[in-house]
Amino acid sequence: MKYLLIILLFSMSACAQNPHPVSPADTAHHQVDKLNRTGVEYHSAGDKTKALEHHNKALQLAKKHELHEDQIRSLIGIAKVLKTDDTDQSIIHLKRALQLAKSINHQELTSEIYHSLSEIYRQQADYRQSMDALEEHHRLADKMIQGEKDQKLTLLEKTYQRDAILIIAIAILLIMAVLFYYFRKTRQLNTRLHAANQIKDKLFTIIGHDLRNPIGSITNVLAMLEGDDLTPDEQRHMISQIRKQGDVSLEILDSLLSWGKAQLNGITINPVEFDPTAIVSNNITALQGKAAEKGLNIQNHILPGFKIKADQDHFDFIIRNLLSNAIKFSSESGKIEVNVKHEPSKTVFSVKDEGVGISAAQQNAFLSQHMGITYGTKGEKGTGIGLMLSKEFQRASGGALWLESKEASGTTVYFSYPK
Repeated sequence: MKYLLIILLFSMSACAQNPHPVSPADTAHHQVDKLNRTGVEYHSAGDKTKALEHHNKALQLAKKHELHEDQIRSLIGIAKVLKTDDTDQSIIHLKRALQLAKSINHQELTSEIYHSLSEIYRQQADYRQSMDALEEHHRLADKMIQGEKDQKLTLLEKTYQRDAILIIAIAILLIMAVLFYYFRKTRQLNTRLHAANQIKDKLFTIIGHDLRNPIGSITNVLAMLEGDDLTPDEQRHMISQIRKQGDVSLEILDSLLSWGKAQLNGITINPVEFDPTAIVSNNITALQGKAAEKGLNIQNHILPGFKIKADQDHFDFIIRNLLSNAIKFSSESGKIEVNVKHEPSKTVFSVKDEGVGISAAQQNAFLSQHMGITYGTKGEKGTGIGLMLSKEFQRASGGALWLESKEASGTTVYFSYPK
């Protein structure tokens, strides 16, 4: 013990005598940070001249030591000081900062810069550019939040696996003693609680973010429409944006309600014999407006004259969701095909598009029931809830739902019913 203490004291002494060397870049970073913070303080106190002087000094020092992130923060500080007096110069500095942020792939700063640009364009009454910058800000915010969600999900899975191992180890000891029956009941309860927590987390994530952002965008656009200095073209553009955001909110809400009901109450199958042709035709007609906006040609190759026995409401939901997704992820002037194939043991329907396709990562997410936010060819948002719910409907009915896709080569989604 005495020798161990001597070795420990010797190691501590050696560390104290050999501190980690401070590089010139580290020193410069602290100097730049101090200059920028001082500039912010002067700006808050109303001394814009001193504020600009400190931010410019910080910018020059950051350039000298090639501290790109510090350069960006200095440029943002200068832009904020100039915001009220010289909006054109403020925009110039923000665009320089944006170029730098993109070059180092700093999404958080890029998002912040787009938000600042949106405010200045709005101040200049340039509502179109303000809206474009705001949309880019929301897109990056969505992307960052999705990344955080994926990290949290990975951490949750690792934590759950670690806890599960510990619980199983303890349970084995209890089983070998006397409590095998209670252990089994406990595991069942833990499984239900885990599933309930996943449902709760998914619901709160979608309600708190995927619905809030479109509604927030609608509020921002309405605030702009209150102004009297909008041209007719700008008003039409704003109204178009409101409609798109409203469609997104309604689609998410419809899918969310159906998914939440299925998760909380279970999926009930009411099989009846019906002709699917009319349902397919009705959904194509209902979605024709969205398809026309992209110049898409929807071809229905299902001929009337046959019937299937399945849940009619579920079939309607699946066809509508697959057609909506095909439209969302199709390029302009493309083609969408609806087909049916009769096999000895099952009937297979399919919806095929010529769109952007689905990446390997998203296909793996589809298999693991964790699809995230995606964007269509015109920025249409998709949460993946409708596709996952369609898959659950098919599993409950004794059928299946699967897809074949390759990026940039389109996607075909199949779903089958046993005969």
